[in-house]
Amino acid sequence: MYNVVQFAIHFPLSLNHMTDLSELYHIEQFVDTFALGHYARVLQATHQHTRQQVAFKVMRPEHLTDDGEIRWEYRAFPNEAELLVKLADSPQVIDLLDCGYIAGTGNAPADGEIVSFKRDVGAFANAMHEFAANRWRPYLTMPMLPRTQNLFYLMKPDNRSSRRRLPTEEVLALALQFGILLQAAHQQNIVYLDHKLEHIYWDGGKLTVIDLNSSRQLTNQ
Repeated sequence: MYNVVQFAIHFPLSLNHMTDLSELYHIEQFVDTFALGHYARVLQATHQHTRQQVAFKVMRPEHLTDDGEIRWEYRAFPNEAELLVKLADSPQVIDLLDCGYIAGTGNAPADGEIVSFKRDVGAFANAMHEFAANRWRPYLTMPMLPRTQNLFYLMKPDNRSSRRRLPTEEVLALALQFGILLQAAHQQNIVYLDHKLEHIYWDGGKLTVIDLNSSRQLTNQ
């Protein structure tokens, strides 16, 4: 467990927001088993204060290091949080609800301490080095979407020789909305690099992109 005195020295503000994980979130079952990601696991959770169902995305514990280096999988969380906030006005991008760090172990954390930065992604990013040094893992929460709306799930083969198809009018609407999203991203010098069916949700009329961990903000135009 993190030494509280040391924590207070480095994070006087964060200490006020440190609580037990179970007091903030009730962690439930995995929701990513049909399309596992490399750097994170995603679980359904309930926010204990708002009672909202959320997707709790937490870094896999194998990406922690003991040599002082922070792997790209760790850095991807502040990067994604920053991009989600910058694109928050785009209806095609999922909302960021919360970001922070947990001290719990295992792919499915059930207890341990948690520090929530809510939507303060600047403070979340600035705290990365200290939390990484003490083996806390980053997490993000977003609205929970039905698995049946995931495009990878929708396009799964119904037999070995064919894949399901969306109606033509839906494909055109999806493509148009994706183009609008790319336009909004490019206007802010953001390059979208997460082209995977697993990252796209489609309810028959509205596109939602849930993952921007590999996308990048250009700093030199």
